[in-house]
Amino acid sequence: MNRTDKFIKSRRLMMGATLCALVAVSACKPESDSDGSQTVPPNFITIVLDDMGYSDLQPYGSEIQTPNIQALADEGVMFTNFYAHATSTPARGMLFTGKENHKSGVGNMEGWIPFRREQFRKVGYEGILSSGALAIPEVLADNGYYNMFTGKWDLGHKTKHSPSRRGFHETRAVMLMGGDTHWSREDGTIITSHQPSKYEKKKRMSWYNENGKEMLAFPKQFYSSDYYTEVAIEMLNNRDTTKPFYLNITHIAPHSPLQAPEEDIQKYLDAETYNSGWDVVRLNRFKKLKTLGIINPSESFDATSDLANYTVSGNDATGDSNDSMWGQVNAGPWSDLTDAQQKIQIKYMAIYAAMIDRVDQNVKKLVDHLKVIGEYENTVIFIVSDNGGAYKLPAGNNPERGAHIRANFVHEYDSLGGPNSFIGLGPGWGTVANAPFNNFKGDFYDGGIRVPAIIHYPKMNSTYKGKQIDRLSSIMDIGATMLDMANITYPREHNGEINKPLDGKSMASILTKGTVDDTHTYLGWELDGGVGIRTTQYKLSTHFQETPDSLGFTTAAQAGMDPAQFLPAFMSCWSNQAVYDVSSDFFEKTDISSNTNIYSTMKAHLDDYKEDSQVVEVTQCRPATP
Repeated sequence: MNRTDKFIKSRRLMMGATLCALVAVSACKPESDSDGSQTVPPNFITIVLDDMGYSDLQPYGSEIQTPNIQALADEGVMFTNFYAHATSTPARGMLFTGKENHKSGVGNMEGWIPFRREQFRKVGYEGILSSGALAIPEVLADNGYYNMFTGKWDLGHKTKHSPSRRGFHETRAVMLMGGDTHWSREDGTIITSHQPSKYEKKKRMSWYNENGKEMLAFPKQFYSSDYYTEVAIEMLNNRDTTKPFYLNITHIAPHSPLQAPEEDIQKYLDAETYNSGWDVVRLNRFKKLKTLGIINPSESFDATSDLANYTVSGNDATGDSNDSMWGQVNAGPWSDLTDAQQKIQIKYMAIYAAMIDRVDQNVKKLVDHLKVIGEYENTVIFIVSDNGGAYKLPAGNNPERGAHIRANFVHEYDSLGGPNSFIGLGPGWGTVANAPFNNFKGDFYDGGIRVPAIIHYPKMNSTYKGKQIDRLSSIMDIGATMLDMANITYPREHNGEINKPLDGKSMASILTKGTVDDTHTYLGWELDGGVGIRTTQYKLSTHFQETPDSLGFTTAAQAGMDPAQFLPAFMSCWSNQAVYDVSSDFFEKTDISSNTNIYSTMKAHLDDYKEDSQVVEVTQCRPATP
């Protein structure tokens, strides 16, 4: 039976089921093909969290309360060896195309490409979802699916690049940018951290779109996670019910600025969850990961030995790193902080926890609604983070935006987490978010790219139900899995263009047969000159290193100088290649690249990856000016 026949048959089944319901519900039975496979195609939902660390969910050892996601993990499967990318945009390109980031058009971040003249205007370096990259929603739409999108897009700011042009039938509350604040005002206008000149340059009043058109009216005092979920439920209610659906919800939580409803923040403050400090909480997470079997029980871990490596720089806030207004402090032993500093830092982490907690509450709302509309049993839910946990604020090296934030946001204890505060997690708590791994978002240590991932499907085979799986997996596997479960063949050509095969490997057999049939020999990454290659046992990677000169833009702005006249030597550099045996060295401390046999094998994988992805080589350090 071909795909078209199956789809017609499935629609006939649904209409027949409706008729049966009017006569006698008990007389209706699902129709199956002769091979025993189910006729009705499954629905799909992707729920993406933004900048959430590996151990930030309850199933992965977190003290943050996420009972609803825990329930999905208990009845689904959780992946312990799952990778996304170092930053948001390439990860989203991989999610929506099923291919590695260069093939989706995001060989580098859009804002970084002008600094890399070698990559400027090269194929694969558009910095957005390339028009030549076939999107998974487009394939689903061509095969009878009704697709919906809400939340962060971050793959192009122009209408022609929006999700409404990439296979989604209804797109509401679409945040085009990489991030902003989480609230609207009492009058329904957006609170923004972006300076007016940016809106003027882009000729926009907001960064939100609805069905391809700019949004100007918003609900009063909405909070992002609540808003996106409410919109998602509305779209489910208004969809074409004769078709299976794909719904994407890409939250901007817990991306900075840290903001959450007061009652959720207070829950963690009242419980004194974080009063013991980041070194104790980090160690507790490590112990829980061992108890859960995610980390080998024989492994040891020093929760403080690396803290001195993580310091606050001018890139971490909106100006002087020593300005107490922004409350940023270096990572180090918790006991080194003053009582006043500890009080502020405790609230920082309580806000961060509240953001993830709130997403979990909204997962429950969504799941409950699926049950009400009768779609729960036939819906596959994917939950994943786009990269590792972050600690820096997004204002970074933009002094104009920094000035806008300083003028319009406050940093008083009582206001922290509210609509008018603008704070980041900081390096101390950032190490907790990414426990048990090294480093943060933006790096190719596992702390930057290894993420939690859960798949829930009520009809899944019982073999892996409620269990962990250590299959080497990637965010680009999600698209391949959806097509496989829908019995859709990825087209060799689309609109007259030849398509390269998917890089993602289907995980469908885990759900449908209880077997691991399709696996990766290795995973590869490249971004802005940094690289990573991961096999089941080894990992080759380079690591981000700031130089003192990387603070030049911010320093210039503080001094009242034109940043263009202050030319630091470099903004950032990448280390030399290192190799780790991640089967035993999960923290990536011991470089074994001196083992020529292992290094040569990993280097060969890297060379193959670069050739296949048409990576444009750049210098080891990114220049400070375009």
